[in-house]
Amino acid sequence: MITNITLNKLNAWDQNPRVTSDENHISELKASILENGLLQNLVAVPDHKNDGNYLVIAGASRLEALKALATEGKIDPETYSVSVETRDLDLNDADALMIALSENVVRRQMDAIDECIAMANLAHKGKTENDIAVAFGYSKRLIRQRLALGRLVPEAQMLIREKIRDLDFARALTLADA
Repeated sequence: MITNITLNKLNAWDQNPRVTSDENHISELKASILENGLLQNLVAVPDHKNDGNYLVIAGASRLEALKALATEGKIDPETYSVSVETRDLDLNDADALMIALSENVVRRQMDAIDECIAMANLAHKGKTENDIAVAFGYSKRLIRQRLALGRLVPEAQMLIREKIRDLDFARALTLADA
């Protein structure tokens, strides 16, 4: 069942298979959450040791980003409402670990050219380089590069997608004149 739970009632599950944290990824998530809100719900189970609280079994990085925003004073953990899918699972059961693991393993990074084209479309629809940089937690320089890659001719983009050429080749093309 999907419900809204205030951030202060959500805690990380200590058995989450993702042990290491990627600070760059957390920074990107924080920027995205501030700009767009939380776009994907967390998955949690009731915390039987702390009545009314929940343990997040999927979405640990999103939870970490939310907690960091609260620590920084950018959101109020007492009132910030988080979309959570609650499940009634025994944390000692393999199903909880299976959900947490699949959350991390099944994800696939968006195709680099698709991302560049989407960002170029955002710019075409009026978003500035700064708007896009803030929304995704990237530098303006990186956004400028991605916008240029998103404007490459479809034939060049296809060479990158099909791994015939790499992104360095595409970047070189963006430096050439028309």
